[in-house]
Amino acid sequence: MQPAPDEDLYTILESSSSASYQELKANYRKLILKYHPDKLNEEERDVSSFEFQRLDQAWKILSNPGLRHQYDTQQRADQLTSALVHDEIELHEMTWHQDDLTYIYPCRCGGDYTLSRNHASGSRTVNCSNCSLYINVSVEQQPDKSTQNDMTKR
Repeated sequence: MQPAPDEDLYTILESSSSASYQELKANYRKLILKYHPDKLNEEERDVSSFEFQRLDQAWKILSNPGLRHQYDTQQRADQLTSALVHDEIELHEMTWHQDDLTYIYPCRCGGDYTLSRNHASGSRTVNCSNCSLYINVSVEQQPDKSTQNDMTKR
């Protein structure tokens, strides 16, 4: 079981990102005893088993210096990207360009956000061609060709 992508591993261990290895270890031990399935009655085991697994996964990452460094680096990158997100839009708000099979959305700086048809699935963060801003594009499902033909063409 992996923690959900938006779960902060430090929060799971009731710690901060500046916590030392010893502090993380102390919190882990305290919490693992609190949620250990063998320490609880039958009714509490289902919930505690889930918490126990979350704690164990968070500890496996944060107790390993290399994995912790990777995790911290990714967290900082995610924070920077989210700080630069200019807008959140739906795919249908972008203009379809048949010539190069891309969706385009104008940026306030005069540049464009470009999303290829191959990447038009799920939720995407797209950067501007001219500045450091990003947009989040929500894609319900990839439009079929009849929907694309109805979209504005350039």
